[in-house]
Amino acid sequence: MRIQNIIEQLGYPKNQAKIYLASLKMGEALVSEIAERVDYPRTTATELLQAMHRQGLMNYYLKRGKKYWVAQNPDSLMASLKKREEMLKPALPILHQLKRKTSAATTVSCFTGPAEVKNILADIIETKHHLSAIVCWDDFLEGLGKRAIFDFLGNLDEYFLECRIICPKTAIAVAMLRKYPRPLRHVRFIPQTLSLKSACQFIYSDKIAFMAFAGKVPSGAIMADPYLSQTQALLFDSLWQLSSHR
Repeated sequence: MRIQNIIEQLGYPKNQAKIYLASLKMGEALVSEIAERVDYPRTTATELLQAMHRQGLMNYYLKRGKKYWVAQNPDSLMASLKKREEMLKPALPILHQLKRKTSAATTVSCFTGPAEVKNILADIIETKHHLSAIVCWDDFLEGLGKRAIFDFLGNLDEYFLECRIICPKTAIAVAMLRKYPRPLRHVRFIPQTLSLKSACQFIYSDKIAFMAFAGKVPSGAIMADPYLSQTQALLFDSLWQLSSHR
């Protein structure tokens, strides 16, 4: 990744990032010299430098009646991030309360491809809520890879998250039970009269997540809605009663 792109991702406009990097290389410079280096009109460069001075990116000093601009030490970028983080911390509880009050509508997040679908596993761990899941282990492992699944199960165990899983009884499912007896201690097998392939469902907190592995690439979605989650939990409990330990 280009250094300029990184600076832009920190929230600085492209033209400011360009001037900052040019100034770092130049050391000290007059506004006319900076404008020439970045190929901006002098008035534009002056406005940008003044804005960057207010943000703490640039500084200047007077020498023989002329203003010389100097880029701040790159460490100041990290200090600025930390300062913004500290400013945000006290406001987070209030922001979360506002979100709960205004999030009555169902929200849906969609994912395509293994890398994106793994975000569902990350969200389950981040939510830190007990989990009910319907899993096709064969497709789950093949679609997302063993390492991602093993890490997920390890995280469930690390955070002491209770996990109830319903799955078809396959050789891979039995092997997973033997390999991870603690996080998978609450597992039942669906009746052989029912067919379950190429899909997984996860119920946690007020969310429902789905994964599909039938296409060329896996896909998935997270739906956040307390009523839908409660309904799916009732259906899960019904299937749980019909399923067995053996």
